[in-house]
Amino acid sequence: MWRPSGDGLLLQMFDLHSHRSQLWTISFPEGVLQRLTHDASEYWQDLDSTKDGKTVAAIKATTQTRIWAADAPNLSAIVRITPPDPPMETVTAKAQGKVFARNFGGDIWSMNFDGSTPTKLEGAHDANFMQSCGDFIVFIVARENSEALMRVDADGTHPTELARGNIFSPTCARESQYVYYVSYTGPQTIWRIGIQGGISERVSGLPGDDIIGLAVVSPDGKFLAYPYSTYTMGTSGDHYAVVNASDGSIVKSFDMPHDKFDFGPYWSGNGKSLQFVTTRAGVSNIWQHPVVGGAARQLTHFTSEEIVDFAWSRMDRDCFLHVEG
Repeated sequence: MWRPSGDGLLLQMFDLHSHRSQLWTISFPEGVLQRLTHDASEYWQDLDSTKDGKTVAAIKATTQTRIWAADAPNLSAIVRITPPDPPMETVTAKAQGKVFARNFGGDIWSMNFDGSTPTKLEGAHDANFMQSCGDFIVFIVARENSEALMRVDADGTHPTELARGNIFSPTCARESQYVYYVSYTGPQTIWRIGIQGGISERVSGLPGDDIIGLAVVSPDGKFLAYPYSTYTMGTSGDHYAVVNASDGSIVKSFDMPHDKFDFGPYWSGNGKSLQFVTTRAGVSNIWQHPVVGGAARQLTHFTSEEIVDFAWSRMDRDCFLHVEG
């Protein structure tokens, strides 16, 4: 919108650094761009101002995403360990007592289990699909017409590109020598590459048409689990598969329940169960489904908040949750 004085424009623009829509001004006729707001909100395009231009009316949305922690004996007693800003998304944990979280801007932060000493990793930017992998952190970065699988040391140093292509969902066992990932160039396939680099090798195709979530490797590195959809072969529907990590042969497959899980799967620390997040009426809880079969069991009993992601420390002693609300 034009400012009432006629000497410039007031507009909403997306800021690449913070990954938020903020309010900006452009002077006229000089064309100088200047940021007006610097906060954690998302501003909408609808703007108006008083006739004297001293007051602006705008619509903004604020999403508070933080990392919370709980110990296994009492998973419903969670404690917030990160502040509201910067908003944190993906979370992963390492056995050495460190938690890693990705903020909206794609930066990766490390901190202690209690959230103390937060440090931004300088070698990790514009990261997606962040995962802990032994002594390293791996993630995906968008490049021109492709994606790159990147590896950095746990302190953010020595950024190294491991693979490139139409890829997503990197995953590793805790002490794995391999990083597994999915190529979405049809038909979708699963690949792996050594954590130190080398030549990627194809592991397998899929039992269906598309992976409709993330592939995750078991703690011992022997199995992969992922949700997939079938619509061109056999009976159409959505399913979960557990496959051998060496060749993709199916170990277990089961249909998604009608009351579908929202996020998952995740592996339990002992590798015997798959875990999922289910959100109903705005409240999320974690459920567990034994790989050998049987009924799912509810692990948490929260009465508020939405869980978007979670991670366990070694052997499920501590749980770290990415919570919205």
